[in-house]
Amino acid sequence: KEGILTAIGIISQHNEDARRSVIELDGIPTIVESLRDEDDGVRAAACLCAKSLSRSRKAIKSSLFEAKIDAPLLSLLSDPSRQVQQTASATLCNLVLSFMPMKENILAAGGVRELAALSKSPDSILRLHSTWAIKNLLYRADRVLKERVMEELTWPQLLALLNDSEPDVQVQAVTIVRNLVFGKKEDIEPVVQYQDGEVLSILERILGPQ
Repeated sequence: KEGILTAIGIISQHNEDARRSVIELDGIPTIVESLRDEDDGVRAAACLCAKSLSRSRKAIKSSLFEAKIDAPLLSLLSDPSRQVQQTASATLCNLVLSFMPMKENILAAGGVRELAALSKSPDSILRLHSTWAIKNLLYRADRVLKERVMEELTWPQLLALLNDSEPDVQVQAVTIVRNLVFGKKEDIEPVVQYQDGEVLSILERILGPQ
């Protein structure tokens, strides 16, 4: 089972025709069911399939949403297997990017709280994926959504991510700031005003002379 799911995940990773075939052959319910399998390897392989399918906006808007894949994926953010956690968090990066009903489901289920907790993980890959997912949640977000996200992430944790030892994590944290200030003038004020402009000071140090 693990081998078959892994093969499907790899084949469909960069192939839209393969992703379409998985959907047309009604494979998504099996993948979602496998996310709850008792075997670590099967769960990880199912996550790989979900990650590959989530590259397709059409799949997200139809089959993945209808199969309610967000709930089992969120539960896997606290999975005992690090590999499962890593792949589940990578999949959520794709799911929350541009499909609002999926975003709302993940927000309502406490997804930001889970991602914010992972952003403090000693595992750099988990920090990267969780920060990336939060960045995607904030893409073209309105003021209300930005406030909801920052209540869970918190400004001190955003500063910690901006100062992270991993450059890739820093990049995603910088883009979080970009998404926070995108929009209207009032969207800029919280970033500028926090701790008398501490966020801006860190950005100046990170970016430096260009």
